[in-house]
Amino acid sequence: YLAPTWYWTGLTIVGWTGSPIGWIALLLLTMLGALFYALWAGVAWWLAQRTSGVWRVLGLASAWVVMEWLRSVGALSFPWAQVCYTQYRFLPLIQISEVTGALGVSFLVVMVNASITEWWPRRQDTRSLRCAIGSLILVGLISLCGAVRMAHLADGPRIDVAIMQGNFDYRHSEDILRDKLIAFGTLTAAAYRSSNPKPE
Repeated sequence: YLAPTWYWTGLTIVGWTGSPIGWIALLLLTMLGALFYALWAGVAWWLAQRTSGVWRVLGLASAWVVMEWLRSVGALSFPWAQVCYTQYRFLPLIQISEVTGALGVSFLVVMVNASITEWWPRRQDTRSLRCAIGSLILVGLISLCGAVRMAHLADGPRIDVAIMQGNFDYRHSEDILRDKLIAFGTLTAAAYRSSNPKPE
């Protein structure tokens, strides 16, 4: 899960050094990242022994948010592959991030999954369905608020956006790299000339 997400770190280090040490670095980074998930799993086990129902669901979702936050701060922060990214196409739901940040979306995703997991083993008992239904209603209401918010956004002036990201092979000769930089400079100047409004 993690290694395919940040495989480019291995490629970049291999490109810089010309040696396979980049793949070792990728393996070490992936193992370091996996420790955060192991920490969450330990907390989840602890919660499973001591809580149930809505408290377990809220505890699991809260612990997940803390884990993702810890994974995104400090010298070795790697905020890639957070669970909130899975909702990028569901715009009404992610409007809540205006208030909570991206981690609020992660909380909702984990809360719904935890509530379904809490209900499933006891699905014969209709009372166990309350937590799952409550989670789905909450997400539905938040999505409804997000849709209303989107519908009432004021139409502003049209703006032009240009984005460029170059992937340079560090093994290329200096002439090829210079040509690439000139091409990027030309494209940037053209984007600036055609932009409306002009960036400062």
